[in-house]
Amino acid sequence: MLGHASYQVAIGRDGLYFTPAFLPLEGPDCTTTLRLSFSQLKPLLSPLGRQQMGALFADKKGGSGKK
Repeated sequence: MLGHASYQVAIGRDGLYFTPAFLPLEGPDCTTTLRLSFSQLKPLLSPLGRQQMGALFADKKGGSGKK
């Protein structure tokens, strides 16, 4: 994934998905979409971000955003 100038980011049920925005014609690795799960994202958030993530998953049993 290194070397790309920009990425398309999509949010899914289980995390964020990153796909290179401009795909060169070299090699199959350039089309790989990487996922950052909510549990991986949580330590990177500010206290307010963690609070908002907790609220987002508060009504879902076993949600990865719970504390």
